[in-house]
Parts: sequence; C-alpha cells; structure tokens
Amino acid sequence: MALQYLVEWGRCSDAVGFPEEVEEYADRMEVSRAQAFRRQRAFRECFPKDEIETTWEIVRPFLDENGWRNRAFVSQAVYVGTLTCLRSSMPGAN
Repeated sequence: MALQYLVEWGRCSDAVGFPEEVEEYADRMEVSRAQAFRRQRAFRECFPKDEIETTWEIVRPFLDENGWRNRAFVSQAVYVGTLTCLRSSMPGAN
C-alpha cells in the first residue's frame, strides 16, 4: 500500500504540476478520504525518514526510463518494490 500511494500520489501531482494534498489525492483517485489517509500513513510508516516529494523525484526517472509510465499504478508500485529490494540487498546497504 505504501508504494502504491507513492506512485499514485506522484502521478497525480505530476498531472496537476504541484504536490497534492491527501484530500486532493483521494478525489483524483476516487477513494475515500479514510482510505487515502491510510495509504499516506502506510507510506510514512514504511519510510519514516523520507519525504514523499523527494522519494518520488528519485523513483520517477526509473519508472519513466524503463517503460513503466503508462502502466497501471499497481504495476508501477511493484516495480518500485523490486528496486527497493535490490537496493537493500546491495553490499553496504543498511
């Protein structure tokens, strides 16, 4: 759910040209506000030291350069998860 929120929030923010608030995200994604806040909380719990804007700026090029831009958001989130797994398995990663 955390990576799904990252991708959906990032794509929604890109579409409007500025970082969206969680309420705007809920409206654009057609999910309840409660669900939107749960997704936001999942992101914050999984990445407590990371700002979503910064994380999206890091992740977006990997998605766009590797042909994932127009795929389903959930598929994009899975791809991001593979990048996260690879990063954590690298020598010297914490």
